[in-house]
Amino acid sequence: MMRTWKTAAFGLLMASFTGCSSSGFLEESPPKAYLEANNHLYKTKVGTYCWKSTCVDTAGPSELLKTEKPIEVKANESLSLVIKHERQPNERHMVQIQNKNEVDVSLKKIR
Repeated sequence: MMRTWKTAAFGLLMASFTGCSSSGFLEESPPKAYLEANNHLYKTKVGTYCWKSTCVDTAGPSELLKTEKPIEVKANESLSLVIKHERQPNERHMVQIQNKNEVDVSLKKIR
């Protein structure tokens, strides 16, 4: 049975990208994050973050994903959070939203 999950990996990855910010990197905004499921990369929404000397506070996961189509995955299917950047964030948080309930998702392996 397929479960419809709005996986908020800001996605909802409420990531604090402060670990990526370094004077040696010139990017003006945080690196893009993707959710990998069924051998497909899905774009994610970045929520609250700090990057270089700027911190941005966004709406919560439910509001950010209100108009997004849910990603369908099978129960217990593995998902991967992919951040395409040489230096990885020092903090990552993912939230699963199902039936308007938010549940923190444990992140085991980041690639």
